[in-house]
Amino acid sequence: MNRYPNSSRLRDRPDVVRPRNALFGERRARVRAGVLATLVLAALLASGCGPSVGPASVGSQSVRSTSDPDLVAVPTQEPVAPGSTSGPCPASLARGELLRSAEWGLALRDEDFGVTRVVIWPFGYVAERDGGRLVLRAADGTVVARTGDRLHIEGGIVPGEAFLACGDIRVLDD
Repeated sequence: MNRYPNSSRLRDRPDVVRPRNALFGERRARVRAGVLATLVLAALLASGCGPSVGPASVGSQSVRSTSDPDLVAVPTQEPVAPGSTSGPCPASLARGELLRSAEWGLALRDEDFGVTRVVIWPFGYVAERDGGRLVLRAADGTVVARTGDRLHIEGGIVPGEAFLACGDIRVLDD
């Protein structure tokens, strides 16, 4: 049964809008806006506006050039200028075991995805050798975790499949 029995006669009248076409047009506009937003976000990330991942992202950390043999460089975020705030933090989390990594100093064996990924720690974080384990220290020197600990890290996955740690970082009790 046709909901609009006289619709063929209404098609040629510009002053009449059928409800179905009006809704379809709004939906099409929303889809176009979503596609455009996705393309803009992808372009920003590809242009380097997002956090960089790689040995260069150790950046401002001077740990690689230090003469202290107990310190191990880990990738960190760029420092935040005094008086400004850091950028937005992705609303996600990772859980997994903190591991020693030859390439990154420390890595996380992600329980949810079954992969080992690099973590980009907040600025000032460093790993330190302590016997047979590595200790992750915050910028103020407090111990955050040790290799073998299960961690809960707030942040999100960024280009290069790294995890950006920008929220709460804590050891999970087993």
